[in-house]
Amino acid sequence: MFTFVIGFVLILIFLYASKKFYWSGTHCPSQDRMDDKIVVITGSNTGIGKHTAIELAKRGARIILACRSRQRAEEARQEIISKSNNNRIDIEIIDTSSLQSVRECATRLRKSLPRIDVLINNAGTFLKSLLRFLPAFIIEHLGMLTQSKEKSIDGYEIHLATNHLGHFLFTNLLLDLLKKAPSARVINVSALAHARKSDSFQ
Repeated sequence: MFTFVIGFVLILIFLYASKKFYWSGTHCPSQDRMDDKIVVITGSNTGIGKHTAIELAKRGARIILACRSRQRAEEARQEIISKSNNNRIDIEIIDTSSLQSVRECATRLRKSLPRIDVLINNAGTFLKSLLRFLPAFIIEHLGMLTQSKEKSIDGYEIHLATNHLGHFLFTNLLLDLLKKAPSARVINVSALAHARKSDSFQ
């Protein structure tokens, strides 16, 4: 019984520490305003992307939520507006696993935006086998689109297509808008998950 209690207490301490120091993220010391900035964030209806959008919206930036699902993007938009008191939040539909969808989204942005100050390539997919030990609600909270082993509509391995090729094309198609900003930034969000898998894309 004593061993059980000790084990249970250690688990509680681990969970508390994980939430406080890892899952809760870290504090950004910068207080810079972004009132005149235009920010495009892929995969911004949940997880890191949504929280980034909330923080930048609080600083006054105009945010373009580039997401796969309009319904989920609209839900995120309402939450971001509510938490930031900034209604300059727009939605664009993009599926980074589809090169055609990437091209269409980039074309719409080139027609509607005068420039892009910050492009955050955040959307991503994650192998289900690496998440099999996590409950579904945690996977949803992390904001990861999970996929089994499959290929994209263009015939590429789904992770390579979604996490890399789509964003590479998207960034290149938006270079002209980025060059119009006085000090543009491109931020690619990544993870260490690749270290647990092989380099094969077959």
